[in-house]
Amino acid sequence: MSKKTTFFFLVNLLLFLCLKAPTGQAKDITVGIPHNPPLVFRDGDRAGGIIPTIAIKALKKMGHRVVFRSMPFGRMYKWLHSGKIDVALSVLATPQRQKNAHYSDPILVEKLNIATHTQGKPHDLSGFAKHGICGIIGFSYPTLIFTPQNMILEKDYATCLSSLTKKQVAGVIIGSITGPYIIRNERLDRKVTLLPGAVGFVNIGAALSHKAFSDNDLAEFNHHILTTLQSPEGQALIAPYQ
Repeated sequence: MSKKTTFFFLVNLLLFLCLKAPTGQAKDITVGIPHNPPLVFRDGDRAGGIIPTIAIKALKKMGHRVVFRSMPFGRMYKWLHSGKIDVALSVLATPQRQKNAHYSDPILVEKLNIATHTQGKPHDLSGFAKHGICGIIGFSYPTLIFTPQNMILEKDYATCLSSLTKKQVAGVIIGSITGPYIIRNERLDRKVTLLPGAVGFVNIGAALSHKAFSDNDLAEFNHHILTTLQSPEGQALIAPYQ
């Protein structure tokens, strides 16, 4: 075979391999990690928590290599929707957000409870609806079983809980999984308690950027998530949070 023939053979072979390459090729993807323990948190050079444990497994099954980047929720949503990061974890899908990224099926459902002062005046739901109750700015509460008439929104739970201990609000809407951790972290175990009975719930999942992923990629991601959740390993992982 002449050098010229060999050259054209190699060129054609390269073109063939490129055309036959699968659409879901492995690539490095940047994953936003917010601080939302025990669901997701940065643990040295890895991500800890139930959400990344399941989501990262799905991404690796798709053949991707993962690079973690810690950031607050607000920046994570903004960067995800602009394509500056490829994946965001521990996110809540809303109709508006779903226009800007591929939001996965729920990985975990967290109940919402009301945190009250241990020495506060007891209220039923109608009482909480009338009195000041604290929530988080930017957080969606579409599933509440009552309608707060005086909803006070703060930037974080620490501020809400501070208002509660000063009896400036009657309660704080907080997650059943993340709430106890936050209360312990603020050293308010003796001052704040969670009322039994859920007042709503949130579906927590992951989101993939439009820039890095397609509709088919989302379907594959959801398939891997569901397969893991239905496996004995997945059932054992989520059991403590149900």
